[in-house]
Amino acid sequence: MNWDDLRFILAVARHGTITDGARALRLNATTVSRRLRAMEEEAGTALFDKLKHGAVLTSAGEEIAAAAETIEEVANALDGRIIGLDAKLDGTLRVSAPHLPSGDGFATSVISAVATKASTLSSRPALRLPT
Repeated sequence: MNWDDLRFILAVARHGTITDGARALRLNATTVSRRLRAMEEEAGTALFDKLKHGAVLTSAGEEIAAAAETIEEVANALDGRIIGLDAKLDGTLRVSAPHLPSGDGFATSVISAVATKASTLSSRPALRLPT
């Protein structure tokens, strides 16, 4: 089975009917039904019990749905970690702070931390401090 097939099982299981699962996938119910039938033929077992008012996972369907949820969680977590990874910020970072007496280490440490972070976000950080 491939991920594309697993999303059909999850949608129907989560929405309770082939029609509602298809709607969530933005597909035709006939397409979803056909794909589920093909998956059942490939697996050699029923994945859903089709009832008058919906579809309920069989024990085999529950096994596949549990695995599919894990795969979905891993895929979503991966997306969250890699989306925009190569995107770099560009431009000038302006930092302002209240006037502190000369020699106060607080402002220096804060500005140093901001500059360090800015350099990890941009290949060409520009830091402008008001004078």
